Amino acid sequence: MTSQFDLYKAINAESGVGYYVYPEAVVIRVSGPDAARYLQGRITQDIKNLQDGACAESLLLSPQGKIQGIFTVIKSADCFFLAARRAYPGAEELIKSLLQFKVADQLEAEVVPWSLLALVGPGRPETANRLAAESEYLCAASEILCETSRLEQLKAKLEADSVKQCSPEVFEMFRIDAGMPLAGIDISEKNAAPDLELAPLVSFKKGCYTGQEVVEMSIARGKPNKQLVNLRGSASEIPQTPAQLTVPTDGSRAGSLTSAALYPNEPTLRGLGFVKSSALSSPELSAGALSLSISQ
Repeated sequence: MTSQFDLYKAINAESGVGYYVYPEAVVIRVSGPDAARYLQGRITQDIKNLQDGACAESLLLSPQGKIQGIFTVIKSADCFFLAARRAYPGAEELIKSLLQFKVADQLEAEVVPWSLLALVGPGRPETANRLAAESEYLCAASEILCETSRLEQLKAKLEADSVKQCSPEVFEMFRIDAGMPLAGIDISEKNAAPDLELAPLVSFKKGCYTGQEVVEMSIARGKPNKQLVNLRGSASEIPQTPAQLTVPTDGSRAGSLTSAALYPNEPTLRGLGFVKSSALSSPELSAGALSLSISQ
């Protein structure tokens, strides 16, 4: 654990930067004459005027507003890349959901042999900007897409620039700090779009898209049924997740702790979880014997 803490602190230091290769990522290329028009009406982000090399975070929703996918959309010269950090429930299922309403549209969606890397640490913008200038890579704000055949070359380039490779445990610490949910771990098809912070994932200025009615109704009501939050506490071991959250004063169910990691400083445990709106104002929540508070 000490070595993990040392690596976390080194990357988190001034101008520090680390990278992590998502082991379960899937990259889908969507191409064809109708690709832009179809995606515009199918996903939550506005991609109509997305410039080559630009990116946007987006959701893929069912008509009932349930989350079918979460990914980064990157515009390339003649296609769009949808980069999901974790394919859940699987790549083919994601494509099937994406093309659910395709009728006579001229487009293709296929999994391509590309890898997805995350950049973490204060120095990540400078690193991303350097790589964005090289034509063989596609760079989002904190992520890099490269052909898998070039992955080892990219890793060598990063490490030559003092970019440190994260272990899964260290990346988990950065992921939880950033409040980044993963499909199949924090979110599933049981979650609705309003369970997440919608501002980075949804365009409220575009036209219609699948699931829009549910999103708009949630906004009109002013409060979702539950919300993804950062949770903090003190512990010497990582609790098994998912773990049920309760309100200690009355034992009522408050939600679920979905991810957790240990840290070298206070609070020693941080996590992600969904908390019911009725419990968001509770000063303390419990996951078994563990006491947690919501990080504002």
